[in-house]
Amino acid sequence: MSWQELRDPSHPLTALVAAPLGRYRLTVLTGPPTRTGATTFGLRLTGPDGQTTPEPFLIGVFRPGRRAAETWVEVDWVDFRPALTGA
Repeated sequence: MSWQELRDPSHPLTALVAAPLGRYRLTVLTGPPTRTGATTFGLRLTGPDGQTTPEPFLIGVFRPGRRAAETWVEVDWVDFRPALTGA
């Protein structure tokens, strides 16, 4: 899958960009839209030493609704023991 870093400041997933997770930080990636118009997304970790997960450690889909009750996030895959590499 082709991933791109989320750069749209108005996207709801922007709230996760650089969010702390313990001593790590999150990077939000987006992939192709689904047939229903949902956004495929992935999360990467960056450690305090600059090392990152080479691929997303979490993959899911997000779809905003017209009202808050219609918005949903689905987590499809999680690597519970991600390895950080490179700096």
